[in-house]
Amino acid sequence: RTRVVVQAENSAEAKFDNKRAPKPRTASASKPPRAAAAITPDKEAAALAFVKQYHPELHGLLQSLRDHQPEEFEKAIRDLSRTAERLRPYRENDVARYELEVRMWQAQSRVELLTAQVQMGDSPELRKDLRTAVEHKLALQREVYQAERQRLTDRLNRLDQQIERLDNQGDAMVERQVELLLRPLKTDARARRSSTTKNSKSN
Repeated sequence: RTRVVVQAENSAEAKFDNKRAPKPRTASASKPPRAAAAITPDKEAAALAFVKQYHPELHGLLQSLRDHQPEEFEKAIRDLSRTAERLRPYRENDVARYELEVRMWQAQSRVELLTAQVQMGDSPELRKDLRTAVEHKLALQREVYQAERQRLTDRLNRLDQQIERLDNQGDAMVERQVELLLRPLKTDARARRSSTTKNSKSN
């Protein structure tokens, strides 16, 4: 995600510092790097819609990145697509957790955006904004931890109930399960007796 924000900010401001740019890795002669799968139009549209809804400022920077650095734009879209996919199960099964995770992503993206701005033009105001953003991100991280702790607590409570049920009703549960397992045998036995009776009458 840092790459998304930093590259977008650099493109928008046209102040990319080549000395800071990471050096490309040297590919192994025996194992050439695999080309990343191309982003489909549907995935690109979904990623942009996600950013437009939850991070309008970053959405504007991505538009500039697409015009000036299309390869970096594709990398950014790929990262954002993975983020949206990671959050999808929460959206479908736990709306409250989804909203919390989105807020956490927004806060992290805000920190990364401000960090890029400070690197390109430091000022007391930007540092103050960055500090506030970090404080907000950590507060949200605490909420995430609390939510996860509550989820685990609920899970442990359910396990305790199941253990208690086994302790209190174990014998009865054994009898019921054995009965269910033997029921097909009883049915087969009745069917055989019925067939034998019919054959005897016909003779």
